[in-house]
Order: sequence, then C-alpha cells, then structure tokens
Amino acid sequence: MTKKEDEKAALLKRIGQKRGFRFGLFEFLADVDYEYLQNLNKWVEFVYLTDRHLQRKIKEFVVIAVLCTRLDDVNHIKGHIKAAVDTGATKEEILEAIHLLGIWAGGPCHLRGLEAWRQYFDPSLPPIMQPVEVE
Repeated sequence: MTKKEDEKAALLKRIGQKRGFRFGLFEFLADVDYEYLQNLNKWVEFVYLTDRHLQRKIKEFVVIAVLCTRLDDVNHIKGHIKAAVDTGATKEEILEAIHLLGIWAGGPCHLRGLEAWRQYFDPSLPPIMQPVEVE
C-alpha cells in the first residue's frame, strides 16, 4: 500500500469506530474526493460526535427523527438506531421518539421510523407496510 492508501484506510477505520457504523458512501468519497471526506469528517466529529452541549444519545434521537421526516433510506435510519443503542438508548426510548413523529411529522414519517425500528430490533415481526390477508 502507498502512504495515501494507508491514510485512506486509517480514516475509514476511524469513521467506522467513531460512528459505530459506516456506509459505502465513505469508501466512495475516499476514492473520488478524499480531501472532501477528510474535511467532512472533521466537521462531523466536532458537531455530531463530540458531547459539547448535547449527549450523543440525544443527538441520535434528533438524527433519527430528521431522517424519518425526510423519508430517508431505512438502512440509514437503522445505522443511527444502532448508534443510539451503542450510546445507551433503549429500544423503548427509541420507539417513543419515533412515536412523536406521528403527531408532528405525519404518518409516513412515523411508519418509516417504525419499519427501521422493527428491522433493527425484531425482524421477525411483520413488515410495517406489508399487506395482510383478510378473511
């Protein structure tokens, strides 16, 4: 490996360890715009990963809510559910935070959050929006 490849690998490892998850986006950015990834990560570590005024657990509740309201990809929401659990959040706390979306953000946001919760905590439960046969 070259020095630059070693630096990329070290940054990608740091991203995964610090956040508790990592997506293909980071590998993509490391290959196509490493300088951007470096600077983005500095900002993320300062604003998102540092307990300046809010604990990381609270930040994860906020991020989960924002992702649900933006109807983001369920896998992205699950990544932040995992991060919330890793910071001490319980499945009940996360569920309660998601339930708040139903009133203030609307049904689709609530359902998206519930599906991410189901997939993370108990995939054996029926998918939220899967049609069920009625008799």
